[in-house]
Amino acid sequence: MRASAPLPAAPDRPARWTALRRVLDHTGHLVLYLPAGYWPRGAELLSLARRLLPEARDGRAGLARGRYRRPYLVDLRTAAPLPVDVNLSHSGDLVVVGVSRTARIGVDAERTDRTIATGPTMLARFCDPAERAWLATLDPGARVAEIARLWTCKEATAKADGRGLGLDLRTVRVGGVPDPPVHAHPVELRPGDRYWVATALLTDPPPVHGRTREEPT
Repeated sequence: MRASAPLPAAPDRPARWTALRRVLDHTGHLVLYLPAGYWPRGAELLSLARRLLPEARDGRAGLARGRYRRPYLVDLRTAAPLPVDVNLSHSGDLVVVGVSRTARIGVDAERTDRTIATGPTMLARFCDPAERAWLATLDPGARVAEIARLWTCKEATAKADGRGLGLDLRTVRVGGVPDPPVHAHPVELRPGDRYWVATALLTDPPPVHGRTREEPT
């Protein structure tokens, strides 16, 4: 369900981008992760789209935001949405970008040691009773990491859905039988500096484009 790759230290190397375009053509989607700082925040989606997508080259693509402020690519000449979905997540020193031609994509990243829920009230906002009961059986260190993993998977799903935190995260199943499955995998930028990265692909999500607003390129 997921094709992922770290962006190389020399991201403009033509052969690397050719290989990534082949992966995207073959799988229909691609997830890239890279240390923050290659481009200013907010420019990663356009920068990567212009390297990966023929329809986004030559300055033809721009960013718009629809209902719930979800970003998507548009043709600047017609304002029509491009037939590709993109999503972005930042966490600490990590940037994650998802691109999909076959489904709406959501990506999220969180440090594995980040304390997401400081108390039972916050945990109850995004975990159902069965998940909370299972988390209660874990030792404190494992519990922090697993809560971060659950949050990352649920957030990626909410971003693919388009409603973001307007979606009841307690209804998002992780580790069960969601459709499609949502997975999180660890990414290590430096020794001891680990992140969960989750990808969700939704083939029949609710509409979110609505009225668009072009953003600076």
